[in-house]
Amino acid sequence: MTLPSQSSRTPSNPSTRSAQRRAMLFLFRPTALSIFALACIAVWWVVRVNSTNQVHAAVRSDLEGITTSPPRTALEEALDAGPVASQDALSNEIEPPLTVDPEPAAPPIALVPPPNATPAPPTPAPATTPPVSEPAAPVAPARNGFSAGESVVAKPSAPPSDAASTLKSALDLVASNPIEARKQLSVLLLSSDLTPADARLVADALNAITQQIFFTPVFNAQDSTCSQYIIQSGDALSKIVKREKLACDWRLVKRINNLKSESAIREGQRLKLPRGTFHAIVHKRDYRLDLVLDKDGERVIVACFPVGLGSSNGTPLGKFRVRPQSKLVNPEWTHPVSGEHYAADDPRNPIGEHWLGLEGTDATNRELIGYGIHGTVDPGSIGQDMSLGCVRMFDTDVAIVWECLTEPNSTIEIK
Repeated sequence: MTLPSQSSRTPSNPSTRSAQRRAMLFLFRPTALSIFALACIAVWWVVRVNSTNQVHAAVRSDLEGITTSPPRTALEEALDAGPVASQDALSNEIEPPLTVDPEPAAPPIALVPPPNATPAPPTPAPATTPPVSEPAAPVAPARNGFSAGESVVAKPSAPPSDAASTLKSALDLVASNPIEARKQLSVLLLSSDLTPADARLVADALNAITQQIFFTPVFNAQDSTCSQYIIQSGDALSKIVKREKLACDWRLVKRINNLKSESAIREGQRLKLPRGTFHAIVHKRDYRLDLVLDKDGERVIVACFPVGLGSSNGTPLGKFRVRPQSKLVNPEWTHPVSGEHYAADDPRNPIGEHWLGLEGTDATNRELIGYGIHGTVDPGSIGQDMSLGCVRMFDTDVAIVWECLTEPNSTIEIK
């Protein structure tokens, strides 16, 4: 049974209802045209939203620029204060323009005054302010070989002009006239006016020269520090040294003449003998001992040796001489601090095989005892401050010094 309301809303004819349903389906069928239309609507919407966002962002930026203004500059505050303050602020606020160095201008042309014109008075020169002297450079700290109280004066990097010319001329003479070259180089080194580098150069040159003209059997008649001697029957080196009154040990004659032993001589053989008195100068600054031969007031250096010195500036200064009966070969020794005793043939003996005892001749060092020149079993200590105050040398070097220095004529100066 059909309700009246239903019968009034729904058509009674079935064919009519089917037609209506087909019409509704047609309207909602997804065709290409409808899809295209929807796509266009979507694109338009996206474009519209983006443009709206950009406009909003620009507006926000403008608003922020208006509401968040930078702090006021001194120029703006000065402008508000008045015209005078504005001018002062303008001079401080505006940065000067970038300037470029102009090309050098041509010198002004001097105008010649007319004949009757009165010359203008000269313009006084501007007063000059005296230069402010810089503070003196700090004194260099004490170095090995100097006491803490001594001031170390920096020397120039090159010797004086006269010393430089002498050094050059002496080095040029080494090949042609080694005797004169040795004389000039000795004067330079004995003057103590050389820098450490130049002193080392001169010392090396002197060692090379003396190996050719002194520590060799070849005799040079121009060399006044040596003479010739003809061996006679029954001679011995020790007798020759005593008879000729040589101020050296007979072992030095053996060394100079390249003799294998004291008995390796024959009658009629010519020997070269050193003439003069030997002295030693120890330079604490350069850790060097110069062996000097003095012949009638002419002093020449025959050898330069490296040395080691006392720790904590323990090597005393001043003039010394060889203490009597203190030239020893292969001596025994007792350590003055530890008391350890070393026998004569002990290879651990710190003083080596040669000892030269020293005694002071100055008022400041006359009471000093126990100091000497000796060898060492520690070659690495040469050039260092590691001894108890004595002057250490290489064993081969101290042997030469031991043969040259004699008592009581030889002097040893430590400076």
